[in-house]
Amino acid sequence: HEKELKPISTFSMWAPFDGTILDRAMIVPGVAVVKGQQIYTLADLATVWIEAYIHESDFDQLNQNRDDPIQFTSPAYPDRTFHGKVIYSGDLVDEKSRSVLLLARAENPDRALKPGMFVEVKIHSTSARPAALIPISAILTEDDDQFVYVRIAPERFERRAVVASEHDGDRVAVLDGLKAGEEVVISGAFKLGAKALREEGREL
Repeated sequence: HEKELKPISTFSMWAPFDGTILDRAMIVPGVAVVKGQQIYTLADLATVWIEAYIHESDFDQLNQNRDDPIQFTSPAYPDRTFHGKVIYSGDLVDEKSRSVLLLARAENPDRALKPGMFVEVKIHSTSARPAALIPISAILTEDDDQFVYVRIAPERFERRAVVASEHDGDRVAVLDGLKAGEEVVISGAFKLGAKALREEGREL
């Protein structure tokens, strides 16, 4: 019968902090491990970091002070609201998403929050900005542009570019592009847009 395989030597490795092993490199017998090579990924999950991407149109509403509060939820726990504190707000706008990065820290004593989990963040703003709330069905998009159709006469509608912020259920806040009292198309807006494109000789 085959002889029982025994390790030639063993080594103790001491972690620099208490934590949980999240990942382990594929190490096989006979492969040398060199200095500086990553073997384990270790994390202290008692606290976690949250990454939020804030559109540049909302950046002036962002609390940029360290330790300012945030709230966030996760689809994994629909009945729970988590709390965190800002540790960094970015100064660079991403060219593709037109957003800036905000980092926050949250306590995680029961390990409910997992690395890589999707969350929806709500940020408390100290400055007020007037905004029109309209049904989200009124917002149309073309490439990266957002627009609505505004009623300017009984049978006439005007396409209007808007800047929309976060949505709350079936409503969305419009920060720019609409005035108080203006009526927007909330049903059939897509058909109205398609008709306008045909009249302009453009294809959908």
